[in-house]
Amino acid sequence: MNTRKKLLLSALGFVAATTALALWQQAAPPKIEQVAHRIPALENCAQEIHWLSSDELLFEREGTTHHSPPEHAQILNLKTGQLRSLPVPPNLRSYGFTLTREQPYRENPLPSPDGKWLLYEEGVYAEGPNRRTGWLLVRSDGSEQRKLSVPITEKERYTRKTFWLPDSSGWYLMVGSSADYANDENWLEKYDFSGKRVSSRRIDWKPERILADGRLSYKGFLDAILLCNPDSFGACEELPDRYEHPVNSSINDETLSYDAKSRFVIFTVTNKPIPEQDFWEALFHRHFPRAHREFWLISREGKQSRCLATDDVSNIPDGDHSWEVLSWSPDGKRVLLSRQRGLLGAHEVYAIDL
Repeated sequence: MNTRKKLLLSALGFVAATTALALWQQAAPPKIEQVAHRIPALENCAQEIHWLSSDELLFEREGTTHHSPPEHAQILNLKTGQLRSLPVPPNLRSYGFTLTREQPYRENPLPSPDGKWLLYEEGVYAEGPNRRTGWLLVRSDGSEQRKLSVPITEKERYTRKTFWLPDSSGWYLMVGSSADYANDENWLEKYDFSGKRVSSRRIDWKPERILADGRLSYKGFLDAILLCNPDSFGACEELPDRYEHPVNSSINDETLSYDAKSRFVIFTVTNKPIPEQDFWEALFHRHFPRAHREFWLISREGKQSRCLATDDVSNIPDGDHSWEVLSWSPDGKRVLLSRQRGLLGAHEVYAIDL
């Protein structure tokens, strides 16, 4: 074959390869930074981020030292980026050791599902047990305040988590009998809007969130998601995992939408090895990721699924930039994600529109 034909075939091969690469890149899901926007105001939040509405988030920042309380709670408007204060500021308990007498506290403001109320826990803190004395109910615009007393119990119980009822008519408390979270007994107490305890039952599982139909969810054996009816102990439904998995993948994190119709799943996918990969990495002075992540939106039954975005798994010395699903907006239109920068880096928060 003469030189002219060789050059022509090489040119045609180059054009074909670059065209195929362009088509593949166009069809491939985008990088996560292209579809998710970072929210600087939410970096290093102290506790859970709560949805006050589909466009507003309630959050608390970390304290300045290890034993200091969160600095302040604020409300962020995602559309405008504006911050505003709560109508009643929390009065946080002291953290770490204290030699002072009992201190009253008011903390953990939790928005109701209809966005009309904030529920603060009130109590007394001293070295040793905390005593929950009641709640403060405040309208989200600050126009009304209601102080509610808590029923006296025979045994000191610690509040683990609070869940508003979906219709905003009351709330559940998951409480424990000991400060030792791993070895205590747990109860689920139900309260109406006046603060009256309606029911109390011992539970063997620790719910993580409440859904629109009133069921409580938690992760069971092998991180399977279980949905449990709080009024009939033991009546739990395990969500099937019969959905399309990427090849050579494992679940990194997942969450269920408020209406329980969709799942947001982060997979870690092992990449196919490149022949002589070490040689090429040394030649080009760069690391080719051995794995990548994929962010999927999947229907509850697994019949519909699509990959929204991808992200490389880093092989850098300071560690992988891992992702975590924080929460799903009540209207199902947004998911909040968190990424840690390095082993000791800041937690960055992103919102992805669905």
